[in-house]
Amino acid sequence: MNKMKLKDFKSKSNKIDLVHPEMGETGAWIEIRSVRCKEYLSKLSELDRRDGDEKPTFEDNLNDTSELTATLVVAWDEEFFDQPFSYDACVEMFKDTENGWIRVAVNKAQDDQTCFFIKS
Repeated sequence: MNKMKLKDFKSKSNKIDLVHPEMGETGAWIEIRSVRCKEYLSKLSELDRRDGDEKPTFEDNLNDTSELTATLVVAWDEEFFDQPFSYDACVEMFKDTENGWIRVAVNKAQDDQTCFFIKS
């Protein structure tokens, strides 16, 4: 057995194929990083620190979820998304409720990757 090094455990990005739940294969991809990345953990911490007695609205939840999920995305198929990748463009794309299937695909891929690393 080869001895592993600490750098072998660093989070790596993962390119996933986007499959629409009704239309099937899209030929498009999105590249995501691990929920262990500092961008995701920082945004999660920021959202957790928010205090307020008011119940969040649908728009509040959609904005928070869109911002959090966008921290996971590092690149996308520019032809499919019809624009270059940027964090802001990604947030706006996730805010469009018609694109919920993409958020679900990203979250599912993250869940699959995270479960792989959880010790049972």
